[in-house]
Amino acid sequence: MAKSTQSARVGERIRDAADKARDAAERVRDKVDEVRDAARDRAEAAAGRVRDGVNEVRQNVRERVVRARDSFAAAAQRLDVRVFPTDVANFRFPEASDPRIRANGDFGVAFSGGGTRSASHSIGQLRALLSMRLMDRIGYFGSNSGGTWATLPFTYLPAGDMTDQQYLGAGLPPGELDAPNGTGSLGQAGRSICEADMILSTLAGAYLSKRFADLSKSLKLPFLNIEFGLDNVSEVYGRQLERIFLKPIGLDGNRYMAWNAEQISSIVARNGGRLAARLTAEDFVAVSRPRPYQCVSGCMNQDYWKAPNPDQAVSVASLTGLLNWEHVEFTPMYSGIHRHSRGKAGLNVGGGYVENIGWDTLAPIPQQDGGIVVSPGLDYHRLSLADAMGTSGAAPAFVVQYIADAVAKLPPGVRIPGLKSATDLLDVFPRYRTWPVKFQGKPVTIERPFGDGGYVDSFGIIPLLKRGVRKIIVFANTETPIKVAPAAPGGLALDSTFHVLFGVPAPGGLTATDPQALLSGVSRLGEESGQVFRAADFEPTARDLRITAELAATPTLRGRPAPQGRLTENDLRSFVFPAGADSREFIGKIAGVAYCRRTYDVLENRFYGIRGGYRVEILWVYSTPSKAWQAELHPRARDILERAESDPKAPLSRFPHLGTFMTGSADGRIRIRDVGAHLEPIDLEPVHFNLMSNYAQWALTRLRGEIDALLAR
Repeated sequence: MAKSTQSARVGERIRDAADKARDAAERVRDKVDEVRDAARDRAEAAAGRVRDGVNEVRQNVRERVVRARDSFAAAAQRLDVRVFPTDVANFRFPEASDPRIRANGDFGVAFSGGGTRSASHSIGQLRALLSMRLMDRIGYFGSNSGGTWATLPFTYLPAGDMTDQQYLGAGLPPGELDAPNGTGSLGQAGRSICEADMILSTLAGAYLSKRFADLSKSLKLPFLNIEFGLDNVSEVYGRQLERIFLKPIGLDGNRYMAWNAEQISSIVARNGGRLAARLTAEDFVAVSRPRPYQCVSGCMNQDYWKAPNPDQAVSVASLTGLLNWEHVEFTPMYSGIHRHSRGKAGLNVGGGYVENIGWDTLAPIPQQDGGIVVSPGLDYHRLSLADAMGTSGAAPAFVVQYIADAVAKLPPGVRIPGLKSATDLLDVFPRYRTWPVKFQGKPVTIERPFGDGGYVDSFGIIPLLKRGVRKIIVFANTETPIKVAPAAPGGLALDSTFHVLFGVPAPGGLTATDPQALLSGVSRLGEESGQVFRAADFEPTARDLRITAELAATPTLRGRPAPQGRLTENDLRSFVFPAGADSREFIGKIAGVAYCRRTYDVLENRFYGIRGGYRVEILWVYSTPSKAWQAELHPRARDILERAESDPKAPLSRFPHLGTFMTGSADGRIRIRDVGAHLEPIDLEPVHFNLMSNYAQWALTRLRGEIDALLAR
């Protein structure tokens, strides 16, 4: 009996276990079914998304093809363009009739080149101008390279989308700069500068552009690459600047540069006919806030194909002597080359300005009303903000153009595998189709390469002198310290642009803006070299800059802040002067900033189109190390600079003279021999930007008294 009871219990447990096993198996099967159903649903959803994506891409491609065909067909349409020849009696720049410019046209500010170094300084200088409520008094901005990268987006900053402070960032007093590595005070401009990864992205864009162009040709659809933005390798560099500086603030897109709604309305009304390109207001980007009229400096290499043969000895003089740069201006209303000349190929060049809708166009036909009808070509030929920024900051273009031309001229039997492809990838800088404003018969259109405005106007001052501006602040945001140079006039060497402007030799030899001066073999300086001021004024200018730079580099006692305003004899006791220094020369100066305010006679210069014959007062602001500013820094920020001073290899060891793209050399504007060693990464660290922009803002704010004296009527 006991055994049967025990057996029954065992059997019952077995049955219970079996039931549980069956239940578990059912739960597993249910879970498997659930997972399988979920996976099936996800797979179907993913497949649906893929199908939708494919359909969207297919539709997008279809729409792009239609737009591209329309764009391609539009190349046959015509534009009615206004031109402004400069050889007419009493020529006046078109913007001179604008009421705001008439009121403020005597005051201009010039922002020098210098890549992201100058862009960082320029942001701080813009902050200072705003904080001192000077922006409404400025009639003109002149800019080049990095100065353009900072100021052109500021000039065109869309109304309402972003405040000036959001773009420029917060300007911090030195004592609050306790986290220079942080990004909180950068603003959009600072973030763009610190993310300016242009080198690799430009090369990648060039590669894609070449490959996509080849694909388009193989498909016999030459217009496809245009619509997909991979149209022309010469657009690549400008597109990278657009991506970095313009897209984040809504200024991207292939839109013509314009000044205001009134100008746009006039152009649109004039081009509304049946055969016209039928422009609309959406085809333009205008200055929408009260801003100065900005003139961006660039240059054109009109005879680049005349480089020396490969077997000839190559030197700076032989290279530049066989090139011919022309100063180019890009402005909101018009662009062009002021002087009229005949290039070495016997073709007319320049002679005036053309509305921006006529830039980079084909088949100009003169009209009885003085205008010109042109073929606009494809949309990517529109003169956009990216084009102006790309041209103004194309520092390596000179070297690239020479290398590409030399490779193209290799003898037929000499071929180096991969060399042609490699040089093609470097040829990413702007090329525009140009025709002269002044011509006899039918004007000839030639596509020519363009380059950095620093080849002919590194400080951005030339457009202001052309317009007769009589009070100018010039920011020399240079990499070149002021140096003692016994061979230089007055024993001092500055940024080479100073030597050019005053027509005096730089320590490294002749520095000529127009290489024709070098080609002539005559070691003389004058109009051909870009001289606009009397040579006798170089030495006192250099001396004033040296004195204030030395004062800026002199530490204050126990790190106390330097006195505000002009120094008195009693104030000098706060400074630690080197043994034997004559501190009396610092009386009346402002501590912490290298500056000079002087009045100059402006000389006539036909190369630039400067009439001369008037006087201009200039406040030069020269970037230089400042112990007074450093003493006011938060200890953590000050420690960064002090540690860098003891390490020559540290990025900030020469603060604020960070090197960028061959600018500001005292031994010649264009340095072939240093190409490999003198390039630095374009993107800066937040610590670089924060320190440079805040230093520049602090320095200009200390000069408020000098600015008030400059503007006194």
